[in-house]
Amino acid sequence: MRKTAQLSVGWARLVFEVLQREGLDAHALFLQFDLKPDQLSNPSAYFKQDSFTRLWHEASRLSDNPAIGLTMGIQPTISAFDAYSYSLMSRATVREGLELTSRYHEVIGTAAILSNEFFAGGCRLIIDSKGDELPVAYQGFEAALALQAFSLRLVTNQAINADYVSFKTPKPKDITPYEALFQCPLKFNQPQYVMCINHKYLDTPMIFANKSMSLHHEKILQKTISELQPSTLVDQVTDLIYKTLPSGEPNIEAMASMFNISQRTFQRRLKQEGQTFLALLDSTRKELAAQYAVNPSMSLQEISFLLGFTDNSNFYRAFKRWYGCTPGDYRQLNSL
Repeated sequence: MRKTAQLSVGWARLVFEVLQREGLDAHALFLQFDLKPDQLSNPSAYFKQDSFTRLWHEASRLSDNPAIGLTMGIQPTISAFDAYSYSLMSRATVREGLELTSRYHEVIGTAAILSNEFFAGGCRLIIDSKGDELPVAYQGFEAALALQAFSLRLVTNQAINADYVSFKTPKPKDITPYEALFQCPLKFNQPQYVMCINHKYLDTPMIFANKSMSLHHEKILQKTISELQPSTLVDQVTDLIYKTLPSGEPNIEAMASMFNISQRTFQRRLKQEGQTFLALLDSTRKELAAQYAVNPSMSLQEISFLLGFTDNSNFYRAFKRWYGCTPGDYRQLNSL
């Protein structure tokens, strides 16, 4: 059976922002098209591509803006894709960021297809997507291109313009918003949605480059790809803890709500699988703490942050309970 074409909560958050920016009732529109706004805080949530297609058409009609997708290029929440966003932003160069974009595009959803074609003149970033019963709305493609244009400029702090941007759609009556955003030659009625980036930009350094953060979040991406559909609740909860720790210590109430069940039911189901939430939180932190501690490029303060501790002293006490020594001593004893 073919999997339903879906997009991640990160994309849903960005679309929600676009609707709000256009002065539309984003909450009501999400509900209208079976997109649950209460799941926008769930990092593992996915939404049907066909629902987005219907939503884009209605949003264009209500706003009287056929180029509404381009609104995503106006100060979007760049970290909407969690580990995917953080890993991308912390890469060393634009080239590395583009390579990561295509390598892990599956975390954006089964509907999304991003690929790169590197050639002597630069790189063609090709954006595609698939729906189920409906052809994907052009506004979604334009939103993805707009997001890419904004992201390139943000992560390099340079006014990077593509060599050209191509669209499958016919040339619109008003191309002013396209010219204002992309500031490069535009090609319509083309076989693919493409942004072509000149070779001179590929080795441009990223202003947020951080090797240890990039490696950390890439591990999360690898884990996400391999466990897109965890088989047990314990697997799913562990996966969520792993993803949300850098944003602070997750609490049981918020975690239960991500599964649309009560806290009592959540605890009961974990108990049936021989676990508790606090035990999973502690064991996940313990495992990650050991991995991070032996990495000399990561500061102990950085490790504390990645494990969701708001106080470094709490991290040190927990580490000593886990391993019988301080993180610094553990690093020294286990350094290669």
